[in-house]
Amino acid sequence: MTLKACNPSTVSKDNGFSLLEMIVVLSVVSMIAVIGLASTQRNARKTSANEALIQMQAIALKARNIAISGSKRVLFELHFETGVLSIDGKENGLISKDMKVDFTGASKLLEKENAKLLFNPDGSSSGGTIKITDASGRKGSIIVNWITGIPRIERASK
Repeated sequence: MTLKACNPSTVSKDNGFSLLEMIVVLSVVSMIAVIGLASTQRNARKTSANEALIQMQAIALKARNIAISGSKRVLFELHFETGVLSIDGKENGLISKDMKVDFTGASKLLEKENAKLLFNPDGSSSGGTIKITDASGRKGSIIVNWITGIPRIERASK
């Protein structure tokens, strides 16, 4: 085995990054990541009326499907204060507390703190309308037909 001496004049000095260059690049990337994360979290907290309507419709359809497939009555609830959406008492979703909610439905199921819809094994429901208004004033509603039990969205408007 032979060792060769390295001539310092032939070694290139551009064989990588200096520590200072690496620190500058990492700090710029981390600042961009922090700014992006902060704006994402701020937008996530402000759920739009359309997003809340889509989520409520999906959970109401799930409750209807459980009622039909399980041949039993199923209760869908929206708790006004907490924004919790539940099926038979089990939490299934959450809408923003910033939403103003108004419910019109069967008189037996009307409460001040909850919107309740009852889905029957034949697919029908107690029927009702859940109207919401988001923080920016956009409005929309979920209308549940009492005969078919199918929830439909009436698009949000300002």
